[in-house]
Amino acid sequence: MFPTHVGMLLSSFLTPLSLKYWGKADRDKKEDNPSFHLLPYHCLDVAAVGKVLLNRNKPLLDFFVENAGLDEATFVGTALYFLALHDIGKFSDAFQGLREDLLQRLQGTTKSKPYDLRHDSLGFLLWQEHLEKPFCAAHFSDQDDQDTLWDWQDFFEIWALAFTGHHGQPPKGSDRPVSRWFLPENIQAAEEFSQFCGAFFLNKVSFSAPEDFSAWNRQMRYFSWWLAGFVVLCDWLGSNSDFFQPHSEPLDLETYWLNTALPQAEKIVRETDILPLPPRNLAPLSELFSFIKQPTPLQEAAEKMQLGSGPHLFILEDVTGAGKTEAAFMLLHRLMASNKAEGAYFALPTMATANAMYQRTGEVYNTLYADQRDQRRPSLVLAHGARHLMEGFVQSVLPDCPVEYDGQNNGTDNDPSYDASHEASAKVSCAAWLADNRKKALLAHIGVGTIDQALLAILCSRHQSMRLLGLRNKVLIVDEVHACDAYMHKLLQTLLTFHAAAGGSAILLSATLPRSMREELLAAYSIGIGQHGPIPENNGYPLLSMFNAAGLDEQEIATRSEVQRELSFTLFAEEQEAVDRILEKTGQGQCVAWVCNTVADAMERYAQVQGLLAPEKIMLFRHASYPPQSS
Repeated sequence: MFPTHVGMLLSSFLTPLSLKYWGKADRDKKEDNPSFHLLPYHCLDVAAVGKVLLNRNKPLLDFFVENAGLDEATFVGTALYFLALHDIGKFSDAFQGLREDLLQRLQGTTKSKPYDLRHDSLGFLLWQEHLEKPFCAAHFSDQDDQDTLWDWQDFFEIWALAFTGHHGQPPKGSDRPVSRWFLPENIQAAEEFSQFCGAFFLNKVSFSAPEDFSAWNRQMRYFSWWLAGFVVLCDWLGSNSDFFQPHSEPLDLETYWLNTALPQAEKIVRETDILPLPPRNLAPLSELFSFIKQPTPLQEAAEKMQLGSGPHLFILEDVTGAGKTEAAFMLLHRLMASNKAEGAYFALPTMATANAMYQRTGEVYNTLYADQRDQRRPSLVLAHGARHLMEGFVQSVLPDCPVEYDGQNNGTDNDPSYDASHEASAKVSCAAWLADNRKKALLAHIGVGTIDQALLAILCSRHQSMRLLGLRNKVLIVDEVHACDAYMHKLLQTLLTFHAAAGGSAILLSATLPRSMREELLAAYSIGIGQHGPIPENNGYPLLSMFNAAGLDEQEIATRSEVQRELSFTLFAEEQEAVDRILEKTGQGQCVAWVCNTVADAMERYAQVQGLLAPEKIMLFRHASYPPQSS
């Protein structure tokens, strides 16, 4: 058990030093009565959101506890402690000086330190230099082995990296001492607040050293990607001034926590409706899709094949028109009904195909969830760069956030690489993030969009950890997976590895998937679940493949009789032979389609036959050159 080592009662924190620091402020400076939120209160707001999310989202809590290697109480206490310290860098004189009017009001002084490093990075540097060693020494004073004490420092440093990096990217390091940005009294105030949080959140937790500390810390580093996404979400919700209104008068921290932070956190989590919904009990395909009277062979196999335990990868290969989408919905329904998933993200190759899938999904997605007594409805979100042109697009599942100035857009003249636009407050970032539905889609119950929105979860991009967290409990459904070029195919492999490692299932759809791509996708997923990559043995078509911890099951199936075709092929050695065949067939009153690889090729071939046919008998169709449609 951690001792309450602070040496003072919580009730003595009536007017601590930390309450002389502002954390949020209005963008517009009001000379007479500026509105601002004290820093410790904002920190407690974010911790309260984390507490409510963990209390009300048991699958998420179980995922965190399992991967952190901690018992539930210890994980929750540690997470709340570090959530409360996420903005510890704002105790710096450098940050406080961004609002000199508030600095003068609260501390009766003026700015003396440069703000050339963002506060999230300042917080991590402060942890490393002033908070980490005293924290570990106090909580692990009974450790005789210095190496073990250093291991604990490495363990908590991973947490500090994830939690101070709450603006969607890891904090930066520096070889300069924190005295460049912090005054001694700033450090004292931060230490006091850290001590309060330790006594308040860690008094009921218990850590025990593992047999292999290196392996544990390595696992924590992998796991920290999802943990960082959780911090971003908590900071965003805790920065919403519609729920957490500015509080500038000193108040006992424990009283604020109980009377304001926790009730408002409950309210915002409830009203933003980001918690999972109970799935519908298993139902036949005909109840999900009333228009299906006779399922296709693929749909029937998807409905009847026996599922295993743990995450699954399905690869559905069949001709166009064989009902692959409905079969994927059936598999999704079965995974949700067996509590293996809470929703899905449909990843499409283009905005046009995403729009079409969005319309189809909107007709049936409600059938995946049980009726809610409180009238809650699952959210459906479209995610791509032109989603605002899609008529009928369902609006935000989360409320808009008013813009609130955080003092971070002032920039600095001391660092030429400094990007002031990145210094938007959590509130500003929240408003921009919500307006950008592409990020929100991965948090919704059901998301439909282009595949790049999912691939961003494993790329070096801001808020990728949020996307990764949003995908964690979803079934990733990738349509037309054969359309990925070599670059996207490699990214998809990485995404499948991450998704499988988080316990996520995936469904891949294709009419023309090469065996080599199928083998590589299976191998990538197998890495995530800790298995050896299976070697596909069945070259049949159509084919339904299912892979999980038990192995690979390949089922060759018949295709739908209405879409069966027999095609003959003739190879031409010269292009002129193709032109001659076009003239021959059109002269017989038949239609001919000349399909090219690129728009440029199509334009060249069009010019080639343009003078050989009447203008009304030839048409150039360049799909990529057309403007996006509004519906």
